[in-house]
Amino acid sequence: MTRILVINPIPEMIAELIQASGRTKSAVASALGIPGSRLSELLAGRLRINAELALRLSRVWPDADAAYWLNIQNEMDLREARTAKAAALRRLKPLQPIGA
Repeated sequence: MTRILVINPIPEMIAELIQASGRTKSAVASALGIPGSRLSELLAGRLRINAELALRLSRVWPDADAAYWLNIQNEMDLREARTAKAAALRRLKPLQPIGA
């Protein structure tokens, strides 16, 4: 079975935004109102973007609204689920209408 590596673009995107801002990670964490450890988890790809974090990101970087961040996270979640559950999903069949 071939495993497909799903690459999460979010950590790199956040890192690029931090670099472009010219601020330290600590200053960005403070601007986001989150602990530095939480920003580190996000940059390491170990933290999912939830609605609250998406709102915080959209306030600090207003060119990308909260829905943008959530859409990226949702797409990542779908890709990971498709990859991880591929065999189980292949076994599922559409329901046929009763009496067909």
